Amino acid sequence: MQENKQLIKKTVLYTISIVIFIELMITFIVGITVLVIKNKNQTETIEITENKKFSKNVIMIIPDGFGISSQVLAREYEGVDFLPLDQIQKGNSHTKSASNLITDSAAGGTALSCGIKTDNGEIAMDPQGKPCLTLLEAAMIHSMATGIVVKSRLTHATPASFSAHQLSRSQELDIAVQQLNSDFGNIDVLFGGGRDMFIPVSMGGQRTDGRNLETEAEEKGYTVIHTSSELNNSNLSTPVLGLFQMEAYPYIIDRQNFTDPPTLESTSNRALQLLSQKAQQQDVYGFFLMIECSLIDFCAHQNDPACQVRETVQCNEVVKNMKNFIDSNQDDSLLVIVADHETGGLSLGSTVVLDGKNVSDYVYYPELLKSVNKSSYLMTELVYNNQSTFEEVLLNYANISNLTQSELDNLNWAVDSLSFDNLNHALSRVISQRAYLGWTTYAHTGVDVMIYAHGSHSEDFVGSMDNTDVAKNIANFLQFDLVKDRVFVENSEMSYYSTDSPKINDSFHP
Repeated sequence: MQENKQLIKKTVLYTISIVIFIELMITFIVGITVLVIKNKNQTETIEITENKKFSKNVIMIIPDGFGISSQVLAREYEGVDFLPLDQIQKGNSHTKSASNLITDSAAGGTALSCGIKTDNGEIAMDPQGKPCLTLLEAAMIHSMATGIVVKSRLTHATPASFSAHQLSRSQELDIAVQQLNSDFGNIDVLFGGGRDMFIPVSMGGQRTDGRNLETEAEEKGYTVIHTSSELNNSNLSTPVLGLFQMEAYPYIIDRQNFTDPPTLESTSNRALQLLSQKAQQQDVYGFFLMIECSLIDFCAHQNDPACQVRETVQCNEVVKNMKNFIDSNQDDSLLVIVADHETGGLSLGSTVVLDGKNVSDYVYYPELLKSVNKSSYLMTELVYNNQSTFEEVLLNYANISNLTQSELDNLNWAVDSLSFDNLNHALSRVISQRAYLGWTTYAHTGVDVMIYAHGSHSEDFVGSMDNTDVAKNIANFLQFDLVKDRVFVENSEMSYYSTDSPKINDSFHP
């Protein structure tokens, strides 16, 4: 009898051991992701351990060039005590780059995508010229759905910093190739402007190599769309490439209709729907979505407060929509909003010149910006091309008349200079000074920017931190190791793709 009990006991223990062993083996096998990548010299297979067994979602919003003054101005312009961003403010981010106390969007974007400092102008590369692994690439490696939604060109510095690797941000024609040919698979959603970077000169684009990347994208399984009706097609599925403008989007203040291109609210909401749908698939572990409120920066480079405040209000609306999603997915979803830098040095209150005298007072007038219905850039185009006078555009589009002698002198000097930029700056200066708003530069500044976060692990963003820590905290939430897994991009042939294609520059980012 005793022997039978011992035998039964041994049999039970033996059975339990086998079950545990089988479970461990299944966990081990399921937990291994095998990735085949193209080495610069050969094709090799690399294995990484997949630690997480559950889905997580991250929405990262980058309001380019956005400072705290921009938010306060938007709040007062709207006449409210709080906007969506104000409700989730957490900390502040230090913005200097490896090469400069004042960062550009390439180095700033790289800090937020890779968690490393790099030199101004470099796209997801370290100062030694080696590619770094971005959050979006890590998400692709870890079988997450991925998306980028912007109002700039898709190949512009910020979106490029998550999806390409170049020593110069001006290599936008090469960046477009990299965005559609990642060794880690397709980026599921790509929405923005900059179609001219994807199509040849013969089709009105800027590609001198003759390649039509839209056609190449379709061959890789992408649906390519250009209109709001295509965006809203109920049958739309991933991967999808939406190129809604030849260049960047028009400013909100200049839009004549809100059908095309689709608004940032529309494209970001649709991206969220598409990625959420893909994340329901059995082998997909959540999603990573990067949204850029791109044109806050563009308006600030022109010191145009009426333009910028509308872009800031729109960005807050996008934040509200994304926050609503997070509220319904608190346990596994994180929303992080942080700018790459501040642009323009906006001040709320400024010394102005009246009747030849400097006048300072404890006032500013955001309500005056409601009367402005065109950007200074569009006003400048009309005057510069002799289609109107500066008196006419200021009256018709900004409700400004009775120009002071100082304003007249400055505007006449700008016209006589035959410089588009001088005229643009002179027109925006009139609008800013009438509202008692000041600017310190037409470039970026080196001040800290605010961090906003909501959802799971949002407390990790409380306090003062480096911009690289923002990326590291997101990586920790997603259980990514951006340092260890960097081997993927270092061994990827596409990470080093570069040609002698023409450099793409714009007047704001030399």
